[in-house]
Order: sequence, then C-alpha cells, then structure tokens
Amino acid sequence: MMKQKKNAHPFKSDRSAGRLLPILDWIDGIETWNARAGSRYPEANSMAALFARIHRLPAFAGSDAHLKQEVGNGFVTVEAEARSPEAVREALKRPGNPVSGDNCQRKNLAKSQYIYLKKTNAGSFRYLKWSAFAMRCAVRDLLHR
Repeated sequence: MMKQKKNAHPFKSDRSAGRLLPILDWIDGIETWNARAGSRYPEANSMAALFARIHRLPAFAGSDAHLKQEVGNGFVTVEAEARSPEAVREALKRPGNPVSGDNCQRKNLAKSQYIYLKKTNAGSFRYLKWSAFAMRCAVRDLLHR
C-alpha cells in the first residue's frame, strides 16, 4: 500500500479535493492564499478558495515563509470584537474574511532549495538539477517584474 502524502496546502501538489471530503468534519478552515502554492500550479489558491466557499469554511492565508524575506506574504483581514487572541480566533472562524497576499519571488524558491541541498549533503547530480531550476526561477522573476 502506498503511503498518502500529507500536505498543508492540498491543492499545491494534488488538484483533487477528493481526499479532503472524508475529513471535512475535522477541518477548521482552508488556506486559500499560500504565497508558494502558485509556483507549481497557478490555480492552487483559487481552487482552495472555491472549496472553502462551497463547504462554507473560513479562509486562511499563509506566507509559507522559508526565508525571512518571505514573512508577511499572506494575510487575512478580520474585524474582531476586541484586540485579544480569543476575539481574533473567533473572527477567523467566520467565513468570508478577505484573504490576500503577494506571490513569493522565484529567487527565494531557488535559495530555499539550495539551503535544503546543503543540509541534506546532496550529491552532484542534485546540484546540477538545482542549477537548471535556479536559472528558470531567475528568468521567471525577470519576466514577471
């Protein structure tokens, strides 16, 4: 039996909501904005937003920061009764809160992958593969300025 991959961003690597349906009663909300999710599938965030709307789940956002430059790339705007953790938590539970953010720059994707390669003592072939990835990232950043 194959082990099912767990993913905090369900539409980033698998565009099917099928594996979420059996656990719907245990889901508190859906991350409908993830700054890195669109790097592989541009429609990942919009698919998550649609799933949240259909199932009347609160929307959350995440920077998915792997580097300090990426902190704050995703956010949720809420109107809370007070400035307390409890009031903000209750406001986050309401569906319909505006979710927004900025996509991470591709150079940050490449940099975090490079750090991972160093930590795992990757072999030469993985570094060669990474260099091609880093070049594609640089080109995409230049084209999307």
